[in-house]
Amino acid sequence: MTRKKGKSPSFDAMIKFFIKRYDIPTRKDFDQLMIRIDQIEKLIREDALSGRKNQRVTNNEPQESKVNIPAAFQVVYDAINQSDKPVTVNEIMNLTGYGEKKIRNVLYRLGKMDKIIRAGRGLYAIQRNTTK
Repeated sequence: MTRKKGKSPSFDAMIKFFIKRYDIPTRKDFDQLMIRIDQIEKLIREDALSGRKNQRVTNNEPQESKVNIPAAFQVVYDAINQSDKPVTVNEIMNLTGYGEKKIRNVLYRLGKMDKIIRAGRGLYAIQRNTTK
């Protein structure tokens, strides 16, 4: 028997097959995830700002008062803002105590919000509003 000759699959088709077969996330998946994370953070901030407290108390134990913890992006933004010169990820890690992954995610989001700029390779500074 002879093998039927036909078109060989394209490179793009093979890549799409492997992405679907092995559940590899795409850029679109990450963008959707970042949008969802931003929505959740917004809800958390609104909840914290509104002063709502959990009304349910179990076992008649007194409720602990909530400590107002600023969002991670505000802590990183403040750490960058305190410095006169551009700062590196390691310096931000030392100032905030956050891990590298968290800081890089926050820096990405702050960059998308146009709050910070990349002053050089691995250097970040506050976006100054220059009005003429």
